[in-house]
This record gives sequence, C-alpha cells and structure tokens, in this order.
Amino acid sequence: MQTSDFVLSSLCIAIYEKFRENADIQRVRYGNTREGIMMKKRVQIAVVVGVLAFSGWVMAQDVKETGKRQTVCPVLGGPINTNQYVDALGKRIYVCCAGCLAPIKADPEKFITKMESEGIVLDQTPAPAELQKEEKTEQK
Repeated sequence: MQTSDFVLSSLCIAIYEKFRENADIQRVRYGNTREGIMMKKRVQIAVVVGVLAFSGWVMAQDVKETGKRQTVCPVLGGPINTNQYVDALGKRIYVCCAGCLAPIKADPEKFITKMESEGIVLDQTPAPAELQKEEKTEQK
C-alpha cells in the first residue's frame, strides 16, 4: 500500500468516527424523529463528499509526482540504452549511444531543464551504497 493510500484510509476512518460521534449526539438530542433522520443523512452525504474530494486531491498529487520516465535520448532522439548514462546535478540522464555522452557532459543543465519542462522525471543519481552494490553485481 502506498503512503498516500494509507493516509487516505486513516483520514477517512478518523472523519467517519468523528461524524459517527456527532450523529450519536444528534440521535440523543432528536431521537428517531424525522429531523434526526434527516440530520443523519446530511452527515453521511458530507462524509462521502469529503472523502471523494480528498481522494481526488491525493490522486492528483500522485500523478504530479510520478510524471513520465525517460525513454528517448535527449541528443539524437533514439531509444535509450540504460547502460549508457551521465550522472550530473544529482540526476541520471540516459542516452542511446556513447557518442551522445559528450554533449550532455558539456552542458547537462540544458538537457535536464529541457526534459523536465517536457514532464520527464529523471532518475536520481544513486547513493554511494547503491553504486557499490551495482559494482559488485557487475563484477560477478
């Protein structure tokens, strides 16, 4: 379960419990009269509308954070080769061939800005521990 799903579930439960507590107070006050039943329905509708609005907002945040992954070489426009890349400014830029490495190394900020403006989310440069794991895997 993603963090946003957990937060949404927890929030829905908390809202439901609060409205349920409020409905119990209203039931004591109004009993099973027509007014009490209408109050309960209003509370249920408010809970449903609130949960739907919040879940829409959470899903919109997930889409913003996800973005598109890099699939095309920023230099020549061909499909990327995940074994050919440049790590610059904390980002990993994949290219199609070794010939495309030099232009990116010369001005990585230009390529990063261009791709991010197109909605492409670049991979982060791996932490040193992850790099050591990759090197051990390649040596085997």
